[in-house]
Amino acid sequence: MKNLLFTICLVFVAFAATFAQDQTLFGSNKVTGGFGAPIFEYSTVDGDFGTATGGGGAVVLQNFFLGGFGMGGNFGNKTIDNVRYRTELGYGGLWLGYVYPTEKLIHLYSSVKLGWGGASLDPRDEERDLETISDAIFVVTPELGIELNLFKWFRIAGTAGYRVVGGLEGLPQLSNEDFSNFNFGLTLRFGKFTNRDKSGYDDDEDDD
Repeated sequence: MKNLLFTICLVFVAFAATFAQDQTLFGSNKVTGGFGAPIFEYSTVDGDFGTATGGGGAVVLQNFFLGGFGMGGNFGNKTIDNVRYRTELGYGGLWLGYVYPTEKLIHLYSSVKLGWGGASLDPRDEERDLETISDAIFVVTPELGIELNLFKWFRIAGTAGYRVVGGLEGLPQLSNEDFSNFNFGLTLRFGKFTNRDKSGYDDDEDDD
């Protein structure tokens, strides 16, 4: 698992570095907009279904976007030593994406989220003086799907992905594999998505 996480990190760090270099040296990609986005993800942890909600924002560079995100969710209850705990997950970090052809009504949407945060067991027996058990984690979530342009300023994407969790060592009866699972996502992007083709044409400047 550690080797897998390391390999994934190298791939996307290299991608981000190359992308940044293109911007600086060649100017082949221009900032064409930006957006904010509520994000919803549906998956399971140790067999318990839950929803993670959050949001993010990014700058748009033609077919790419680069920004940050934050997510958090609850995934059922777990009983340990006769104590009932709620399983929780929260993390945030870097958000990279590629959308093509972005000007079409329905088009490809892909992204990867690389984040750090924590997994925890929060005691539900309020009459007991118990502390939350938590541990730090690293999360990589690649996803692929389709996006629909509802308005020039609003797009909605449906995706399928896989959440890879590493670094977890301190939660009883739970492991990295329990938190790593397939998920389905819904991303609502609000903002400016101007697309400029090679001729310099701006699809937000069409005649009404």
